[in-house]
Amino acid sequence: MKYSGLEKEAKVLLEEKDYLKLIDVAGKCSIFSDKKSIFQVNYYYDTEDFWGYTTGNTFRVRQKENRLELQRKVRQFAEESGNVHICREFGKEIKELPKSITVDGNEGKLELQLIGNLSTFRNEFIFEDIVVSLDKNIYLGIVDFELEIEYRDENKLNILPEEFRKFLDYDVNPIGKYPRFKEKMLSLKNVIS
Repeated sequence: MKYSGLEKEAKVLLEEKDYLKLIDVAGKCSIFSDKKSIFQVNYYYDTEDFWGYTTGNTFRVRQKENRLELQRKVRQFAEESGNVHICREFGKEIKELPKSITVDGNEGKLELQLIGNLSTFRNEFIFEDIVVSLDKNIYLGIVDFELEIEYRDENKLNILPEEFRKFLDYDVNPIGKYPRFKEKMLSLKNVIS
């Protein structure tokens, strides 16, 4: 896979009312040069004992329209603080959705199985190199709402409307989509067994 770059983003789970309010605010805000709605599906891969998750790796295929991209995200825990999530990203376009993928592990090759998917209705608002995403996620019987603000220069964040900036001050551990998916999947397995 080709190195795609370093992703630096603030992540916060939202109540539905806050999600709807922020969509309204962003839609009326003149600073955003580009506004778009996207439907995407993340197909997650891991071992039965969640080797990828426990080593700070997310392996997924992201589908947007008719395009599939195999992606790997590697968490940079030492650089994270508060609700800021930092990952190195790698990706390559593929033609078909695989049932499994083979990766290099600490002790040789590992085969990661397709374990499920998460669908996202994303509203994306762009200002220079800041991407504000308001996501409605659906997975394993759950619907949740999320604000992600991806940026390079945190000094530019003060230009965002106050309704968005207040979420940047949250001192919470960011919980990404894959960890939420994994936790729900494990809780369902415990109910069934």
